[in-house]
Amino acid sequence: WKVYEQLLELHPDKEFIDVVCDNARYYKNKTLQERLKGTKIKQIFLPAYSPNLNLIERLWKFMRKKVIDSCFYRKFEHFKEKVFEFFEPIAQYQQELETLISWNFHVHKSKTSFH
Repeated sequence: WKVYEQLLELHPDKEFIDVVCDNARYYKNKTLQERLKGTKIKQIFLPAYSPNLNLIERLWKFMRKKVIDSCFYRKFEHFKEKVFEFFEPIAQYQQELETLISWNFHVHKSKTSFH
């Protein structure tokens, strides 16, 4: 809820605030849904099984390609170390990530309208 409160504070002049969410349970819990009633925040849920639309899923896939798919780890500690080694200097992957993680989606015409 605090993130939503921050959005309301940061954008008091906006008529609508659309928040794109995956289908995690915490976005749909009753307490949050009650608090959102009467606000200008509208949650827009990504379709199920659409990791290509969820930017964090693209990052996880990239990390798997660089860290997991290229090696077998016998010990969890070694695996964990390699994951941290990937994320600490993540700026080294900036060019690759800029093309992979962007809002440049191909949009199909749809009858769905949010407002």
